[in-house]
This record gives sequence, structure tokens and C-alpha cells, in this order.
Amino acid sequence: MKYKDDLDAIAFDAFGTLCRVALPRKPFALLFQRLGLSSRELGHAAMTINLDFQSLARLLAKDQNKQVQLDDLQKLLQEELDSIELYPETLDVLHDLRDKGYLLAVISNLAKPYAEPIKRLLEPHVDEFVWSFELAVAKPQREIFASLCKRLECLPMRVLMVGDTWEADVMGGSQFGMPTVLIDRSKKSDPDLSSIHSLLELQGLPPRRFVKD
Repeated sequence: MKYKDDLDAIAFDAFGTLCRVALPRKPFALLFQRLGLSSRELGHAAMTINLDFQSLARLLAKDQNKQVQLDDLQKLLQEELDSIELYPETLDVLHDLRDKGYLLAVISNLAKPYAEPIKRLLEPHVDEFVWSFELAVAKPQREIFASLCKRLECLPMRVLMVGDTWEADVMGGSQFGMPTVLIDRSKKSDPDLSSIHSLLELQGLPPRRFVKD
């Protein structure tokens, strides 16, 4: 696909885009199930509250006037966190884009425990991390994209948003004025959509054009 030649930065979603959980254990879903709560409703809440797993669990249990066993769930969470891995091409692509002069960022909807493992894998290669739990707001809301562009000191129109979720990444970014690309590793998206099937396709981006003041 063709890319704009007036970009300053590339922003990536995390899971499904740069990395994946190799051993899904679903500790949050199990927690909600034990408390008799809706995963769909509370999944969003878990990603916009700056609490670790145990603190969130105790808060929810208190609200429900319930006791909840956490030891096994904490173990499942740790197994899941330990299994987070980058896609094989991720670092090569990030190195290529950085060599071309682009600022790089991660912008992700996730619960607090997942941030540190991702940061350990990517921090040397990324300029900014924007987490939903820190801002108490998640994609596709405008505020999280505004925070991204402010931290990068870039205009929205000059930041390419790359992600695997249509509503959160593509629609959210587009509505904020950002060019967007859907990454569809399963190759099941509408062929008319602006999509790629591997991060390697981003290596077609031209070197960043620096504009003199």
C-alpha cells in the first residue's frame, strides 16, 4: 500500500500489533466470573483504573460484599505476563522506522499489570508509551489520542496510527484526524480497507522529511 510522505511519527497498538500473549490464562475474566460480574462491562473499567490486580479485585469484591480467592488467579496472571512476546518482525521494523527518522509510540488499552512487561520489551526502541489505565480513558476516545500527539509534539495529521482493532485504532484515530492502518494478521478484513497483514509492510514508508521552521 502507499503511504503519506509527510509523517513525523508512527503510533502502534500493543497486543495484536507489536506483541501477543503466548499463553492466555484470562485471569481478569475469571475474577469477574467469580464475582458474578459482566466481563464485557468491567473489562473496560479494568483498563481505565490505575490499580494492580489484587487492589482491583479487592475493590470489586468490596463493592459486591464478597470474598474472593486470589492466589490462583495471581498465579495465572503471572503466567500470562511471563508469556508476552513480540512478533518476530517487530524489532526489525521498529529499528527500520527509527533509522528513517520517525518518532515511535505505543498507545494501548490495557490493565496496569500488562504495561511493565511490554515496556521491558520495547522501551529501548520506543519514544513514548500511552496507557489507558494511566489516563482513565481508552481508545477510541479523543482524549487518549490527544495525549499521544501532545507527548510526541506532533500534529495528528502527521502521526500514523497502526492497530488491529477497527473501532478503537482505526476509527478512533481517524476521527481525531490521524492517518490510520489496520493490521489484519488473519487476512480476513475487507480488501477495500487500508490494511496490512504484517508489520514488515511498514518498511515501505519513505524516510521522514524534516521541515525547517
